[in-house]
Amino acid sequence: MQLAKTLKVTPEELFDALAGSIMQDIENATGKRPSRNKLNGYKYEKRPYRKR
Repeated sequence: MQLAKTLKVTPEELFDALAGSIMQDIENATGKRPSRNKLNGYKYEKRPYRKR
């Protein structure tokens, strides 16, 4: 399935939102919050939440 959405934001605003979300996910998984300039080198895969 493919989903397309047009957003009325600048590329910088979109990147800021994505980076913040990724940094929060890293903190939730590792307990550490890297700075944005240290995100280089991280591998990231967002998986759908599954109930256990």
